[in-house]
Amino acid sequence: MKAVWLIQLQQQLTMQLQKGRLAHAFLITGVEGCGKQQLANWLSQIILCQQCIIDQGNIYQPCGRCKHCQLYLAGNFPDHQNIVSEKNTIGVDEIRAANLFLQKTAQMSGSKTIIIPQAQSMTESAANALLKTLEEPSNSSHIILLTADPERLLPTIISRCRVITIRPLVGEALTQAIGIKYTDNFSNVSHLPELTSEAVQLEYQTFNN
Repeated sequence: MKAVWLIQLQQQLTMQLQKGRLAHAFLITGVEGCGKQQLANWLSQIILCQQCIIDQGNIYQPCGRCKHCQLYLAGNFPDHQNIVSEKNTIGVDEIRAANLFLQKTAQMSGSKTIIIPQAQSMTESAANALLKTLEEPSNSSHIILLTADPERLLPTIISRCRVITIRPLVGEALTQAIGIKYTDNFSNVSHLPELTSEAVQLEYQTFNN
């Protein structure tokens, strides 16, 4: 399902990129399921795509056809990394490796991007290591941190990022967005699996009646 509540944020980021004012570091916050990873992936792709297109909503979209997009979608683009730890925390070694990655010259594009999901799980040493890079960013690097719990991040980390807070639709606005006639003022994104399943069932029943 397309997260329509991301559209305004995408429009703003598109304008910033067009004007050359895109920040070097972002902190995307919001409840689980609100689209943080979706927005981060989109942002990283439009930074790296060779032939971005503008859609009807004045939003940059990756072309999906250039070599950069194909490698990115295959998970093999050399100028992008997702920082994922096999442990419950992101350690200093992972962040040091990410810092080293950003310091090197981009292999295929003019920019390098990294996405750090669950950024609040960084250890104190890892956070301090990242802070050094945030304090002295290179012109070609973009760091995107994701968290549902920003209060667990160092204030100094937050202060060096452009904070994007995702506020998803709730209640009737949410159910209308996913195309079902179901009014519940308490519906939120945590209910999406159930709601979308219901939408599919209703569509099936309508088709077969």
